[in-house]
Amino acid sequence: MKKWIPHREVESRRHCIMSTFFEHLVAETREPSDIRGGGVCSSGLFGFLKFPPGGWLTAGFTLVEILLAVAILALVLVVAGTGLAAVRRSWEKCRSNSERLTRLILIDKVVESNFRNIIPFEWRDENRKKREVFLGDPDRVIFASAHAVNTVAEGGVRFMVLRLDGGRLLAEYGDTPILYWDSKTVPKRVEVLTRDVTELKFTYADFDSDGNLIWDSDWDEKERRNIPVALQMVITWKDGRVARWLRRTAGAGNDESYGRRSNERR
Repeated sequence: MKKWIPHREVESRRHCIMSTFFEHLVAETREPSDIRGGGVCSSGLFGFLKFPPGGWLTAGFTLVEILLAVAILALVLVVAGTGLAAVRRSWEKCRSNSERLTRLILIDKVVESNFRNIIPFEWRDENRKKREVFLGDPDRVIFASAHAVNTVAEGGVRFMVLRLDGGRLLAEYGDTPILYWDSKTVPKRVEVLTRDVTELKFTYADFDSDGNLIWDSDWDEKERRNIPVALQMVITWKDGRVARWLRRTAGAGNDESYGRRSNERR
């Protein structure tokens, strides 16, 4: 016959077995020789664990490992810094080229719309003598140009000055004649076309008595009663870049100069 064991006795025996098992387990994992001294735990369920020399509490990196890690980190930082510097230089170059192109487009627009439309325009001076509103210096030019009429007050003639001021190329506009012999006449509006300019040079083309085209760096308005046949502007920047614009004027023909050009050749 089977012997029946009371339920309380079964629970008591089970409790004793589990208590004994955990006591042996804790005793094995807390052995000083295994944890602090290093080596291998050779007894119990944790015999497969291997501890480093000196134990877990005293283990660290060697000097060679630290130096190797620092060297790798420095190499990564150098590569990253070099890449960022190259990207920054590329960005600065692109931005500089974009600004330069924008300025060149602006200058070309001003030259195209004004140089090609330069016309003869006379005004009386303080002695009631008619004088051409055109001044051609080596580094400055004053002229009158025709343009489309936007408003009645603006009129169909624009007066303009191109000159250099402190490294800036200035375009000065006026609705009334800008008289180089009268300091009281001042431009109405000023526009900066470009900066960092070291030299601004103008040359003026005209025909001699034999009909040959000649170029002068200074237009003598006292000897000539007309305007140049063509006008060239040369700009030099601080970085050594040089740009040239050459345009034929609109009012340089015999008809536009009221026959004065043909009379001068006779």
